Amino acid sequence: MFTNNSAQIGGAVSNFGSGTVNITNSTFTGNTAKVGGAITNQDSGAVNVTNSAFTGNSANFGRAIGNFSGTVNITNSTFSNNKALIGNGGAITNDGTLIVMRSTFTNNSAPNGVGGAIANTGTATITRRTFTGNTATSGGAIENFGNGTATLTGNTFTGNSEPQVTGVSG
Repeated sequence: MFTNNSAQIGGAVSNFGSGTVNITNSTFTGNTAKVGGAITNQDSGAVNVTNSAFTGNSANFGRAIGNFSGTVNITNSTFSNNKALIGNGGAITNDGTLIVMRSTFTNNSAPNGVGGAIANTGTATITRRTFTGNTATSGGAIENFGNGTATLTGNTFTGNSEPQVTGVSG
């Protein structure tokens, strides 16, 4: 359990370089940072998250998870009430590679930015996820912008601020 930790980068976990961090059956609650409220991943590193919960984390950039390069894989996890204090991505900011399967995003927010749940300028593959009640100035659930590429398959979007998904074709 990672609770109420605070740092400049990665409130609970920071992964720099080419390292790999595996996180299973963990809870991240109330962590804060300027970058990556709970987790920051940079350079060519990898973070694998399974069966974990992220609640009430906040940061200026990368609220619960900030992936600024490298790869983040998320499976069977929940993100709720995470908040972007200034920028984009209430739960996740992705500039690298993001793969998310069978997870839920509820009531995350980016009140002064885009992507209430996810802001993507990298490559994102999002499969069988549920997005409910997320809010942002654009892309209540997901904002794909810049040179970002997002592939969405079998997701459910309910009650997110409009437009719920932006910058994704198909």
